[in-house]
Amino acid sequence: MKKLWQYFQYLAAISAGKLISLLPRNWFFPVSRAIARLLYPIPQLGGVTLENLRVAFPEKTEKEQRRIAMASLANLVLVLLEFFWIPRHKNFLQQQVEMLDDEKKELDSFSVDPENGLMLITPHHGNWEFAGQYLPTMFHCKVATVVRTPQNPYIGQFLTKHRAIDDVEIIESKGAARGMLKALKEGKALGLLIDQNCRVRDSGIFVNFFGLPVPVTAFPAHLARTRGLRVRIGGIYHDGHRLVMRKFCLPKEPSEYTSDEELTQAFIKIIEDIVREHPEQYLWMYRRFQY
Repeated sequence: MKKLWQYFQYLAAISAGKLISLLPRNWFFPVSRAIARLLYPIPQLGGVTLENLRVAFPEKTEKEQRRIAMASLANLVLVLLEFFWIPRHKNFLQQQVEMLDDEKKELDSFSVDPENGLMLITPHHGNWEFAGQYLPTMFHCKVATVVRTPQNPYIGQFLTKHRAIDDVEIIESKGAARGMLKALKEGKALGLLIDQNCRVRDSGIFVNFFGLPVPVTAFPAHLARTRGLRVRIGGIYHDGHRLVMRKFCLPKEPSEYTSDEELTQAFIKIIEDIVREHPEQYLWMYRRFQY
């Protein structure tokens, strides 16, 4: 019965994807806001989002927190709609993503060093799915992206098919360490989202995020320090209907940090700065502060 229900979910996802891919993208913005208003009263969605915002931004008024919560849910819906839409519009990202002039200059002279490798970190902010698909174009390289393993295997196959474009390899989170090491040996850059809970027994360590200790995986920091990887942190966020790429560098090389904890904290500090700039585009629906 469970497999039958999972397969039904898979068929529903395929049908939704085909329908959404036929719609004009400018429809997604009012539709996402309308759906967000329906989702907001649900405790597991709007309730969790609002509680996280109260913890992260206690200085904001209740009205401001509610506005950001509603916009965050709308952004999540927008990401889902755009995810289904992009396979039929593969040239969209190359044509529409904008970058600041100084970042363009650095990328023009950037090349992936197969000796040291490259690690690309992005938070669940803006459109993180677009960020993962745009990385190969931006850095002129092949990328292996680590994603959370879905409980529904049919949905997992569906998502992998959508994410695995020409220069992107998908590594599932279960047993990801081996896949990450293999990808580095093959000269691929690593694409990671590290802003979710990771238990201590699974290489998690506690670092500060919005003034509270949260568990984060230490493996990316360990890998960057021991292998001398270059690290870039950033993503793609929405600016109205436009898409803008932002990229940040660490204040010093990963090998210069004295511990995995210190480097992980540096990762999370930059992610916090990104979120503070546009908090309405962060995935606050996640129980980030539950521990």
